[in-house]
Amino acid sequence: GENKAYINSMDVEMKSVETNQCTELFIDNFIELIPVDNIMQALTIWKTKLRHGATLIVTGTDITQLAKAILTKTLKLPQINQILFGPGFRSCLNLDDVVVLLEHLELKVVTKRLTDLKYTIIAERP
Repeated sequence: GENKAYINSMDVEMKSVETNQCTELFIDNFIELIPVDNIMQALTIWKTKLRHGATLIVTGTDITQLAKAILTKTLKLPQINQILFGPGFRSCLNLDDVVVLLEHLELKVVTKRLTDLKYTIIAERP
């Protein structure tokens, strides 16, 4: 049967999910809660939870889009501070950085999209 997992807590290791169990794994605005030096380790763990042919969906704040919004003053200071210094915020990558990490893990990037400050990447485990 199908097994979908949604990661939005500090259970980075997903101990409750067995290896090769998930058909879909949704990492929603969660990478930015992980220190940048630990992101690859987390992605590696998450990949092992995916069945072959399964889908990984990753969303997050795109640092390049955020920088543009700051420079063009399209974001107000309270919004900027909430994004950069909000609860648990530990890192910020851009869409291309995450794509490179996923491809390094031999995941096939199927879709990549920027909407305002957010990126969404859909990748598959071959």
